[in-house]
Amino acid sequence: MSPRNLCGLAVVLFSAASCRLSPSEFLPPSVGRPGLVTVVMDSTDWAGPLGEAVRETFGADIPTLPQPEPWFDLAFKPLQDQESFDRLKRDRNLVFIAPLDSPTPTGAFLRARMDSAVQAHVRAGNPLSVARRDLWAQDQQVLYLSAATEGDLIAFVRNKAPELRDLFDRLERQRTERELFRRAEQRALADSLLRRHGWRVRIQHDYLIARDTANFVWIRRLLPDNQRWFFVWWRERARPDAITPEWILATRDSLTRTHLRGRYEDSYVTLERRMPIVQRVINFHGRFAYETRGLWRMAGDAMGGPFLNITFFDPRQQRLYMLDGSVFAPRYDKREFLRQLEAILYTFRTREELAAIAATENEHQE
Repeated sequence: MSPRNLCGLAVVLFSAASCRLSPSEFLPPSVGRPGLVTVVMDSTDWAGPLGEAVRETFGADIPTLPQPEPWFDLAFKPLQDQESFDRLKRDRNLVFIAPLDSPTPTGAFLRARMDSAVQAHVRAGNPLSVARRDLWAQDQQVLYLSAATEGDLIAFVRNKAPELRDLFDRLERQRTERELFRRAEQRALADSLLRRHGWRVRIQHDYLIARDTANFVWIRRLLPDNQRWFFVWWRERARPDAITPEWILATRDSLTRTHLRGRYEDSYVTLERRMPIVQRVINFHGRFAYETRGLWRMAGDAMGGPFLNITFFDPRQQRLYMLDGSVFAPRYDKREFLRQLEAILYTFRTREELAAIAATENEHQE
């Protein structure tokens, strides 16, 4: 083959490979530990009411954990010059925040990313919230926040606190899933659950099935100094209107009293109702669902910890599902352990879902 043909072949091969690569794959990897959000703003703003609103939104203690732990760990980094920007632009979670007409470097940075129409829109009383993925690094979440005045910006951050936290929380959960299953997982065990029960969940290499009945599966990870577990329960030919917040709590208590027994004859897992229990509506893979977070305790023994519960009705299977994960780790912080269980629960798929996903993938390949 002539050199000219070799050159042409190289171009064709490079072009074909490039079509399969996303632009983010050419970026450096993002850096930072799990749960860390870098806040980029002026030091005066950070020390004042705007910084307080940011800390209340992202750094306040999670009410459903047994010891004080924040929603996110915060790192404050002022934007001073190009060198300071180069140091922070690979951070995994970034929030740039300033009033629109702020004379600070962060204000100038944000204005430079808005055209005149956007700036006029913000000055007319419409706060700006723009999320960008993989902007300067792979696996990165960047959020721009601005408003016409400092007061408007503070009010916006506080009013939108749950949505702003969820933005970073979703990506943290996805990162956690990739890390959990980067080395190994029990695919054969997950496939056996799909064959027997009509659903599948990804299972780490060191989890074991503790109980498997006609409509209840309990899967545990037992380590010398901590335990994590989750269960899946379902009811056939159920009605979606059966699900209410109080029904979820009563049903969970009934299930754990029956199936999650302690080391003593009269010990069992139950809700810790003396502490906050937080329930909200979420979208779980396209389904209306309730998310419940709180603390559990072992009746008749000295054990306890946080839990996460997701309850929903699946219209294709006509089943009501309850997915529930719990942590017992007395010597450790619990936030990231619970996030790991949340990541596992979000891998849940029914047989019908998996068939639909496979059909869509086949269409895209044709």
